[in-house]
Amino acid sequence: VRLFETIPVHSAQSTNTTYTGGLDQDEIVFLAVQECFNAGSKLLSRSSSELGLPELNYRNNDPHIVFNSPVVDDFDIQQILILTECVKSLSRDHVQDRRDFNNDEYGGGNNVTFVGGFFQRILPNIFSRMKDNFDMAAEYAGWRPYPRHLGVRCIETLEYIESGELIYHEDSESIYTTSILLVDPSEFTGGEFMIQTIRDDNSSAIMFKPNKKGTGVFFDSMSYHGIEKVMSGRRVVLVMELWELMDGGFRTRPSPDDIDFSPAKLVMLDQAHHKDQETIVNSDYFGVVKMYKSLKTTIINILTQFGITHHINMIIGGIFGIFLGLLVGLAIVGDVFLRKPVSRKSVQEDKKHV
Repeated sequence: VRLFETIPVHSAQSTNTTYTGGLDQDEIVFLAVQECFNAGSKLLSRSSSELGLPELNYRNNDPHIVFNSPVVDDFDIQQILILTECVKSLSRDHVQDRRDFNNDEYGGGNNVTFVGGFFQRILPNIFSRMKDNFDMAAEYAGWRPYPRHLGVRCIETLEYIESGELIYHEDSESIYTTSILLVDPSEFTGGEFMIQTIRDDNSSAIMFKPNKKGTGVFFDSMSYHGIEKVMSGRRVVLVMELWELMDGGFRTRPSPDDIDFSPAKLVMLDQAHHKDQETIVNSDYFGVVKMYKSLKTTIINILTQFGITHHINMIIGGIFGIFLGLLVGLAIVGDVFLRKPVSRKSVQEDKKHV
């Protein structure tokens, strides 16, 4: 959809509208994007919608759930693309062209526009409906926690042009990721979505291409996934990452260290229970989780360098099992051999003191 070419675009600095009231820069940019979007959306009209309950495809123990029916319709997609163009034109801070993650590590990459914060406020109905679909998918597969109990880390519109790709990676520190196709599958060749899974005790890559515009996949963020090289055309998707912290707002793709804990209100859960955010992030549990993920990534990189690509999860489980066994063994040995003998005299003195 190139309706945006006919939309008058104003920059946040040059717009005739005067923004006052002590607004910060994020709010100034938001109001400019909203003005741009309102101008563009006047050209749109919804004829009909075929959206209903999502048709889901899931196999037990797979790390992904496929949406075989559209999560968003053509009218929704046109609004999403106009919003993307407005953000791209008005805030270069939210745009990264040919993001390649150092290229040698992740491949050809993509052009990304970060629309988080704008999306939730300008397209609340689409956002709410998508979150409902994610909840239904998680319930269908028996996954926990529920998406509705999580914060939105980021929302991105990703564009892959010819030669664009992403080799296997994980969305570290996120819980769930979803990818929704915003163009017709016939508009590009290649660009299949890949995800590693274990079937019949073998590690294998599942590869598929959404069958229709508006369909996509919902998956475990920590599962290794990637995009095959686009051979021709243009592949555009909407990606949303959910995590255990509060919404990332207008940030691009924040890390836990980027979150401002001053409100101390957030979403990290023990199922549906809200807790104090600063306590959680500074807790031993959160530190252990971060350390485990870091060690896991290091081990996978080492195994891959030695050409080991099968049974990776089983190998990692065995390594951590041996490591924990050694720790327990050392603790027992230390307790037996390093314990100070307690004399009868010291016990009697302790009793007397009490």
